Amino acid sequence: MCNLNSYFYPEMIYHVSHERMVYPELGIPGNDLIVQRAMPNVIRALEVMEKELSDGRQFIVGDAVSMADFFLLPTLFGFALTPEGKQVMPKFPAIQAWDNRMDALPSVIRFNASLPPRAPIPHAREWVHHHRPAA
Repeated sequence: MCNLNSYFYPEMIYHVSHERMVYPELGIPGNDLIVQRAMPNVIRALEVMEKELSDGRQFIVGDAVSMADFFLLPTLFGFALTPEGKQVMPKFPAIQAWDNRMDALPSVIRFNASLPPRAPIPHAREWVHHHRPAA
């Protein structure tokens, strides 16, 4: 879980998703330099995940869903909403297949059905001061 938190979440969420979606939805300009600096790390993380899943396993750790899968699912979902995510995610077919398997799980279906419509996150105004890396 530490590797997932270190290599996926900060780059995909703090550095790309926040800059492309969260901040602009609040009227705070996104910072292209932060996104540009994060993307090589995002691509590398996706390449590693793609390679791991390319051995035929169904989920991150094997043939049974685990906490690692549930940790990565919202991270990749948020990243996939960004322009960068829309551009690069189709280049990783094993990750796309994994995402489809995850989305078909009854627990994920129930959870997704319970979510409210996506809306700006008002308290994210503070994230600019606490989560945003220097440009």
